[in-house]
Amino acid sequence: MQARMESSSNQEVSLGELLQSHMPEIVDKWYGRWVLEGPVMAGLEDAAIRDLLPVQLEVIAQTLSDGSFRTVSPKSLWSNEELMAPEERVLQSIPIEELVHEYWILMSTIRNWLEENQFPVTFEEYTYLYEAIFEVVAESVRRYSTFQTEEVKRERAGYLAGIAHQMRGPLSVLLLGLTRLQGDKTSLNVRLIDCMMRNLKRVISLVNGVMRLERFGESEIPVQPEIVSPRQLIEQLVGDVAEEARLKGLTVELEADPKLLLSADPDLLGDALANLIRNAVRFTEQGVISVEVKEQANQVLFRVEDTGPGISAQRQKDLFKPIRPSKPGGAGIGLAIAAQAVAAQGGQIGEESTVGKGSVFWFTLPKVVKARS
Repeated sequence: MQARMESSSNQEVSLGELLQSHMPEIVDKWYGRWVLEGPVMAGLEDAAIRDLLPVQLEVIAQTLSDGSFRTVSPKSLWSNEELMAPEERVLQSIPIEELVHEYWILMSTIRNWLEENQFPVTFEEYTYLYEAIFEVVAESVRRYSTFQTEEVKRERAGYLAGIAHQMRGPLSVLLLGLTRLQGDKTSLNVRLIDCMMRNLKRVISLVNGVMRLERFGESEIPVQPEIVSPRQLIEQLVGDVAEEARLKGLTVELEADPKLLLSADPDLLGDALANLIRNAVRFTEQGVISVEVKEQANQVLFRVEDTGPGISAQRQKDLFKPIRPSKPGGAGIGLAIAAQAVAAQGGQIGEESTVGKGSVFWFTLPKVVKARS
């Protein structure tokens, strides 16, 4: 820049004082240039642009004027939420590209203004001004991104919870109807009704799983342990997918000691096992599905092994993460529900897979799961 750079001892007026005394002029020059160049987003209201920038520039000017810039870092200037207001920017539908454009015009305008008037400016002060503007841009981008991420998360949670709520009503009615029909065993297929009942309960369990996934963290989920027979539970779950497995020609093998018992939440345990077993049947076209339960000291190990296509190393990284609706081929909601159900009971979940050779999904639970209300 052409403005004179002088030492602090020779400068009569600080850069901060210059900015303060000429603030209206600088803002007008900046605004005029912004109007001339045009906004990044067409139709943006003037008020949305002019609200915070003069306030932020005044903060920088005051810091330069009183000499506190020597002890206050440019980054720490923007710890005050009122000076950033990223939520207001988002609600005004101002894209982050527009914010960056605003600050670039501001810095360019100040530089040109200093050159035109040949104001004496120390290198130390000008550097601080430049870094302060850079930091407000960086902080704006960070907060803008964080707010948008949280907003999307809230909208997604509300959307899924709304869907689950809408599904719960009619499913509960169907369950009640089947319960009444179950009492009449004279003219109805008892096995068919039992199968329908189990699957209907499974759908309701899935709905509850979705709502649980959205409403609770792992340490917040209510856990109500009961004495459970893993073999008996798995036999029921395998029965639910038996027809699909038969049509594919799959063999489903079960290895579990009928005497083995553990104290666990039957709904959470059922959610975890059902999702792993259903996924194995769904993605395996031929071969064997093996479900195994073993007692290991004070833990119980559950393994579901398949001869399916396997999973690439890249996809394995995100298997148990929450739903990724924007990415095709994601793990989906089932594994996220399973992971949450296991973690809520103090267990661990994992997988081993080789492309073309199948996958093994496993999880462990304490033999006595702690209750949580």
